Amino acid sequence: MDTALPRIGILPNRLWPIPASDGHAESVFIDEPLLRILLEVFTGSSRSPLHIYTHADRFMYVAEGEITFVTYKTCTRLHSGESVIIRADHPHGFVVGERGAKLISISLGYGAQEGKSRLPNHISQQFAPLRDKASRIGAFEHETRWKNLYSQFEVQTMQWVKQTMLDSLKAGRPLPFDLEPNKHVSAIPMQGWKTPSAFILKVKGYSYGFSYHSEYGNEYISVSRVFTLRFAMNRSDKKIPVLT
Repeated sequence: MDTALPRIGILPNRLWPIPASDGHAESVFIDEPLLRILLEVFTGSSRSPLHIYTHADRFMYVAEGEITFVTYKTCTRLHSGESVIIRADHPHGFVVGERGAKLISISLGYGAQEGKSRLPNHISQQFAPLRDKASRIGAFEHETRWKNLYSQFEVQTMQWVKQTMLDSLKAGRPLPFDLEPNKHVSAIPMQGWKTPSAFILKVKGYSYGFSYHSEYGNEYISVSRVFTLRFAMNRSDKKIPVLT
């Protein structure tokens, strides 16, 4: 493994952002053409509306706390030290544990810098015809077909979109999200493995090693370009699960 980027120490409460009133904050740790790493902090019991990533898959590592990712198929709970890969265009939301959480998010390859998330297409398509029509937005009602956690997220997302559109119209400001359906070219799939010393993340033509640890009150992220994948891994290395 060739170390192209040095180990970088994170002093507590220095690079980790402070959550805003909505219970979330993020800062950019590394922003390069083919590599983007975000540091995200969430307050306890906060929730994310349903959303998708559009241009690249994301590797999610829980540095502290607990996060439960919710899709229409599964609920996946991750504790500190655990990780998952989320495919682009895969609708999901999440709920944070009572004590809050710190999350490290990594995108690789072409499209990695397109960090902005979007509403799932099935939600944006319902609200797009109502744009600039306050009376129709106010009358919009969403019917729930499934009585599960995902349907709760769907209803809450719809309510949030509805209220945000009404508030934006009243204040005369642009919407904070795009209502046009996502039409980008399919993202290159990410693969990942957990080795004894690091996580190995790969998209076509690019591989990186990533590790996180804390010692003596400091936290460290190590990122390095992997030029020879077969020397960095063993057959016994565990594959990182993909959110379904």
